[in-house]
Amino acid sequence: TVPGTFTTTVANKGYSYTPGNRFIDWVVRINQANLSLSDVIMTDTLQEGLELDLDHIHLYQATLNADGTLTQGAEVAIGPANVQYDAGLRLFTFTMPVNPVAQPYLLRFRTRITGGQATYTNSVNFAGSSKDHTSGSGGVSTSWQGSGQQIDGEVGSISISKIDDVTHEPLQGAVFELYNAMGLLVATVSTGEDGTAMLYDRALLNRPY
Repeated sequence: TVPGTFTTTVANKGYSYTPGNRFIDWVVRINQANLSLSDVIMTDTLQEGLELDLDHIHLYQATLNADGTLTQGAEVAIGPANVQYDAGLRLFTFTMPVNPVAQPYLLRFRTRITGGQATYTNSVNFAGSSKDHTSGSGGVSTSWQGSGQQIDGEVGSISISKIDDVTHEPLQGAVFELYNAMGLLVATVSTGEDGTAMLYDRALLNRPY
């Protein structure tokens, strides 16, 4: 695992990447200066070749240590009001669920690598009170052999089969949406001529949908 940390006072971003994986884990350290910040919103336009993993977004309270580091505490509940993702623009917007932000927090999220082996850079734009800032991650060099590990833990797929209530024939064009436990939309599909569709092929087996 290769850690990286890039420090500012109101927001700094780091990453962790293990060669062989096709995902990068990111951490944003929020309000490390222990200020009182209102209306905190962070935006992150992912580099082409990266895709936000909506099943791996977590916010934690944190404690500021004497040496300036943060200790992770209790997880904070977040949902659709806090997380927005435009897949076409690769734009991740995170709105803090507490206002004002009066203590440090850790925002952890994962991006899947959909491009090839490359060096990926990433930055987060922080806006809160009158304090705007951009914190970058430098470059993350990625490498793997064969297919690589798409995700950690056990994964499975969710398939849909729909028949007409009256004719009992396969129903084409039925639209299904899948939401994760956070209430985020992770997949939308329409059934084909045979009434079936692959809804999601990266479902975590230990998570409700």
